[in-house]
Amino acid sequence: MPRRRAEGVLEALPGAPAGAGGFACLVTVDGERKLVVHAEGMPDQADGDYEAWLLDSTSLQGPGLRMQPLGPMGTKADQQLTVPGNLDLHKFNIVDISAEPHDGDATHSGKSLLRGTLP
Repeated sequence: MPRRRAEGVLEALPGAPAGAGGFACLVTVDGERKLVVHAEGMPDQADGDYEAWLLDSTSLQGPGLRMQPLGPMGTKADQQLTVPGNLDLHKFNIVDISAEPHDGDATHSGKSLLRGTLP
């Protein structure tokens, strides 16, 4: 049975679709850390995907924002993404859902739509 931590609310940022929102929480399944994301109000994108990231909250105030991609969100409202075992979740505790175009560039697009802090 998965162990679950408290949920963090994902709030819509400027540019997000009307009615977008959701929540995220961390679970441990068979010894593996997973980020469970529920994102609603996110229409399909013809030219890209939504991607989940964990941001380092200690790097928000200075130059060089550090972020860890977790992977594409897929088309369902509920997703479960693997979190690297060596990632410090005391620092990387901000969930960011971004719109990522199919342009071959693996870096963050700068188009964040939902964001929230894990408790």
